Amino acid sequence: MIMTSEKQQRWSPGRRGALYCSPGCGGKCTWADYQLARKRGHTLVKTLTAKLGDGWGISVFESMGWRYTVGRGGVSVHVSHSTIGTATSYFALLGEPGGSGGLSDWTDHSSYDDPVEAVQRTIEKAEKVMAKWQQWINTAKGVSNG
Repeated sequence: MIMTSEKQQRWSPGRRGALYCSPGCGGKCTWADYQLARKRGHTLVKTLTAKLGDGWGISVFESMGWRYTVGRGGVSVHVSHSTIGTATSYFALLGEPGGSGGLSDWTDHSSYDDPVEAVQRTIEKAEKVMAKWQQWINTAKGVSNG
């Protein structure tokens, strides 16, 4: 989707003293919070890379404050909004690569202290859902599940 010039201006952050916020946000976001989100995001990338391998990237965005996600392929790791200040609770979404959300059937709606566990539990749930779907497909085709 291409944004109109007016919409782009409304959602393009600008720095005014300590503030770094888009006019459309209204959250009075600060430059310090933006820098902190970037720093925490990069730290999370390092953690996930060390434990799960390369390919993780960070996305920093506004949503009544500066937030971040870290993703690789179709999985994205998010900080639970209730702990955004301390970044101690995470959840993961699995969906189309490059997308912004997960498919509800295989999204684990739990939060975890360990971001790696959030990723692993989400993948495990997706695998269970896929196995169930494969059984249904096999039954529809008249294929034995045994």
